[in-house]
Amino acid sequence: MTFSHRWKSGLNTVGATTEGYDGSAELWVESDDPQDTGLGVLKYLIAQGFTYGRRYDVGNDTDNNIILNQIDPPQLASGSAVLWQVTLHYRLATPGLLDSDGQPATIINRIPDISTSNVTRLKTIERGIYLGGLLTDWPVGVERAITNSAGVPFSPAIEVELHNRLIRISRNVAMVNMNKSAFPEKWINKENVIVSNRKTTIPILAFTMKFAGWSTEPAFEEGIDFVRVTFEGEVNDDTWRRNLLDKGLLVEACDRPDGRGGVQASYDMKPGASTKRVAKDPEGTPLTEPPMLDGKGNMVDCAEAFFYGKWKTYDEIDIRTLPFFQGFAT
Repeated sequence: MTFSHRWKSGLNTVGATTEGYDGSAELWVESDDPQDTGLGVLKYLIAQGFTYGRRYDVGNDTDNNIILNQIDPPQLASGSAVLWQVTLHYRLATPGLLDSDGQPATIINRIPDISTSNVTRLKTIERGIYLGGLLTDWPVGVERAITNSAGVPFSPAIEVELHNRLIRISRNVAMVNMNKSAFPEKWINKENVIVSNRKTTIPILAFTMKFAGWSTEPAFEEGIDFVRVTFEGEVNDDTWRRNLLDKGLLVEACDRPDGRGGVQASYDMKPGASTKRVAKDPEGTPLTEPPMLDGKGNMVDCAEAFFYGKWKTYDEIDIRTLPFFQGFAT
């Protein structure tokens, strides 16, 4: 079979909408096969480069920002068995249709979608800025433990609302293997990073984004079978590392032999542990609330003495090393 084509004069149009330019062009395609159903015509046009993303170049007009978007089914010209009329549709090459280099992209290479929203969380706090109101000599405008005028922490503890940021990132991939290496779970980011798709840019500080989930959705568009993968993360203003207040009734560890001629300290409360539990304050009054400790297991008298132990409870990774984030996380 042999084919040839030429532009059909007078039926090429370009218009403008709120979404940008769109247009159409008409082609004559001639075939020497009177039995063709139009499939041979389409295969011929595709072989000639009339594929998705081809730049607009019709008649005397050329525009690199307008690309081929659709080819209508070929229609036989009236009274002919070998002359076909084919309509081509063009549209503006918006950023969502381009790759990271600004070139027309396949559905796989398009720039990832990034969106963000907020979610409300409750957090227990022990410190705040004192603004006055009590008959004490506490300095106003200074951060201190949140207590009553006797220096006793409130129970239950004060809770405040936090408005954390949720980040959702979706990108298309040819196939996916949801293994722990490429798609790890239960982690926080350990480096400063910026995620950006040229429309939305979000800076993320180290240890502030926590993994919230992966999801996948099979899809088929533009003749391509692919998977749409979505990541969700939660960002707060502080850190997802844990700072735990040194507070409790067990305030002193007793030494005990370690079997090697030395001693070791025990801070647990298991039966038989060689520990000392403080149940009364210096005046002999039974303690009803766990007292503050001095970071060494001893009770302190001043409510201002706050010590925190720093703990890692999530894996900490550099998300830029994950294939999913490559190309838009820097």
